[in-house]
Amino acid sequence: MAGRRPESLDATIADTEETGGEALTAMRREVGLLRDTDDIATTAPTAPGRQQLAEPVSRFDGHGPEVNLRLPEDPMPWPPEVATTVHRIVQESLTRPE
Repeated sequence: MAGRRPESLDATIADTEETGGEALTAMRREVGLLRDTDDIATTAPTAPGRQQLAEPVSRFDGHGPEVNLRLPEDPMPWPPEVATTVHRIVQESLTRPE
């Protein structure tokens, strides 16, 4: 860009900086919606259960497209690796653009 159109370099860099700032702000907002506000560093990590899936979905409500969460009604608890995977999939789906 500097070699081909040096007169537009300053405007291009300013646009890139502004776009990067907007993306960072949006990412911080998304992370804030997904962050567990009850995290305590001294608590041992546990695998999230079905009941924990509704929390990030409800925090996202009103900040993007409508989200519906449907889970199987099987009363058996999920193995930790399944629960963690499902939780991450729900989190990831909430961060995807429309």
